[in-house]
Amino acid sequence: MSNTTQKKKWSVAILQSSMKKKVQKSFSSIILNILVNNSNKSSLEQIAKTVNERINKVTFGEWNVIVGRNFCNSIRYNVRYFYYSRALKGGVQDLEFMIYRCGPKVPSVITENNNNNNNNNNTNQEKTVVANNN
Repeated sequence: MSNTTQKKKWSVAILQSSMKKKVQKSFSSIILNILVNNSNKSSLEQIAKTVNERINKVTFGEWNVIVGRNFCNSIRYNVRYFYYSRALKGGVQDLEFMIYRCGPKVPSVITENNNNNNNNNNTNQEKTVVANNN
């Protein structure tokens, strides 16, 4: 009899996202590639930094990446720029990934003539999310 241990594979479950499906798949693929090719000695900070660098290379703009286990957070983010998933391997090795973009608000010049237009025509939409997985 041979005593072999079967290596568990990583999988990604998207918990919440406001992105298009194509972008969600791309982010999931980036996360999986990093976790599969990652040595077990990497810290959560190093994983987050690597994910952030790869996502910034393939997308426009800067992203925020949070990696952890059972964390909670309340953030503001731009609509269509939020991704929250769990990378599953089983047990305590599971990781959660929150990736979002929250750019600065566009400065507006308010005059007497366009005051009403600015209030009714808000193009910089933001949303607040609370993630709590205890």
